[in-house]
Amino acid sequence: MKFLNTVEKDILSKFKENNIPIDEVKLLTSSKKELGDYQINDAMKLAKILHKSPRDIAEELVKCLEETGYFKDINIAGAGFINLSFKDELLTEYVEKVIKSSTKDVEKLASDRIIIDYGGANIAKTLHVGHLRSANIGEALKRLARHLGKEVISDVHFGDIGRQSGMVIYELKERYPNLNYFSGKKKLLGMNYL
Repeated sequence: MKFLNTVEKDILSKFKENNIPIDEVKLLTSSKKELGDYQINDAMKLAKILHKSPRDIAEELVKCLEETGYFKDINIAGAGFINLSFKDELLTEYVEKVIKSSTKDVEKLASDRIIIDYGGANIAKTLHVGHLRSANIGEALKRLARHLGKEVISDVHFGDIGRQSGMVIYELKERYPNLNYFSGKKKLLGMNYL
């Protein structure tokens, strides 16, 4: 996600400005959501390098993080785990930006061909809103994959079509035996078909 990449680069720049010897910043999804959305665990690594307690290093990192202006809540848990929550207005601004320019901030994936096969309504049963679920999910996945640069082949198939179709064809043959479709047997793959 470009948003997180941008934030990580800005944090790294702020750390470098403050002479913190770190080569990469990685925002990790928080293991304890009640403490924050993301976490940074670099204080532990830096403790060995700087010969300080992880908690003291975490406090220095927090000062740098506060200067970025990205976060509404920054807290230190345990020995030096830093938990972060983004400002709501920042996330809202980013979502609005993505909506206005839906292709600019999307990283395209390698162009592979994928096939999505999703079921349609079961014509043997009464149609209801539940029949739309599979088609809607399939269509959403198809559009998302295309948006990400994939070549997509999709197909919707009807569920449970065999017996009912046979019954309809049989009834048509009984009522209208002179239709062209019933004028003789056809051979296909060595089998007889009406």
